[in-house]
Amino acid sequence: FWATWCGPCKLEMPWFQDLENKYKAQGLVVLGLDQDDGMAAQEVAAASKRVGVTYPILMPDDAVSKSYQLSDYIPETYYVDKKGKIVDQTIGAHSKDELEADVQKAIASGGM
Repeated sequence: FWATWCGPCKLEMPWFQDLENKYKAQGLVVLGLDQDDGMAAQEVAAASKRVGVTYPILMPDDAVSKSYQLSDYIPETYYVDKKGKIVDQTIGAHSKDELEADVQKAIASGGM
């Protein structure tokens, strides 16, 4: 979960792109879920392009945010296995090494 105004989100997004490229063969798929209120999809797409990502950016409704019980902070990252089970969650910005370790842990869980 990210927003166009979120500096830490824009820092992490290219890292997620790199990780998707690196671990795609092992089943990693990255999805960005935008949390901007009332922003047009075209503006969100332009913002994600500016930070260099090509993975899908989704425009979820409030029901999605409620179902994930989002905190008041972003970025918020969920690692979900192929069966839809959340295997890990992080809130706030993390280093690229920490993100990669979380990805590796999720892949090792056998779910991805």
